Amino acid sequence: MATFDKRIPIPKSKWLVDNLVPLGKLGFVLAQAGVGKSFWVEGLATCVAYGQDFLDYDTIEGDVLIIDEDTPTPVLHQRLQKFGNYFDGEPKHNIFVESMEANYLKTGKLFETINNHPTVKLVVLDSLSTISAGLKMNNGSDMNILAELKAKCLRSDVTILITHHISEKRHIPYEELMTCDTHDLSMYSSVINQQADVYFVVGSPNAGGELKELSVRPVSKRALVRLMPFSCKMTEDESSAHWNSPKPVSIDPTATLPEIEKDILILFGELSEEYLTVKEVDAKMGGRYGVHAIRAGLDHLGREGLLNLSKGRSNLFRYHLPNGNNHEAVNNE
Repeated sequence: MATFDKRIPIPKSKWLVDNLVPLGKLGFVLAQAGVGKSFWVEGLATCVAYGQDFLDYDTIEGDVLIIDEDTPTPVLHQRLQKFGNYFDGEPKHNIFVESMEANYLKTGKLFETINNHPTVKLVVLDSLSTISAGLKMNNGSDMNILAELKAKCLRSDVTILITHHISEKRHIPYEELMTCDTHDLSMYSSVINQQADVYFVVGSPNAGGELKELSVRPVSKRALVRLMPFSCKMTEDESSAHWNSPKPVSIDPTATLPEIEKDILILFGELSEEYLTVKEVDAKMGGRYGVHAIRAGLDHLGREGLLNLSKGRSNLFRYHLPNGNNHEAVNNE
């Protein structure tokens, strides 16, 4: 049995994209149909192959493998060409493409295809429903094959990202998508949740029309991701046949938050280092939202890391901005 020794340095996390996409992990990119999740992962794949930053974050460069069982080969190549047009010249590394070639989990061909490309740093699988052909996605026994995928194909120097269509049986409002429990987005499959190291929930406030803006919500599962939700643009310019940019127009941690949570953050910003209970927040906001709504907003901001929660000696829980300096005042109340 190993003995914990606090003198041993904690191993540093390794990143494919600094602080956003961990290296050597399995991630899921979740969105409803037509929002742009495939564009997002293809933009990432292009940046890795071209040795370019992704969304202004440092990226490890190298070969990539895209296994797309949803998109015909000519369409996929056209999209990759448009992303590549953003950069001058040819990619520094290979972009291997397998499109509509029956790479399925059940037959083992998917494992074989991935392992036949030992040089890749990133594997994109689009999408979970199609590579799972012949399997029941809401069946725990069937989806345990994801553990086999990790055991056979995941290495410390490769990241595997799988796109996943959120259930199309109901439309999930944009704000709910950006705040709800990710378990609600994975067909309530405990196996998918257990195997995921990280989620990227992708939504768009203008989905259904011309794609203009994507909101990305990174959610840590087994790997620490330090970024808050942010916005980026990936718009196709038909006149020039270029993508507008695989880089963000803005990164705003509060861009995807409901109005009540934006108001809560504004309040804490004005009060700087104050520690407040739920009732105190409600009172300072004039009671216009109500205690239950305030509590739900505070809890969500806490889960997203935008607020911290401290417990004083009187057993009252108080919320505060991260990196506050009033811990002693709270503990000695």
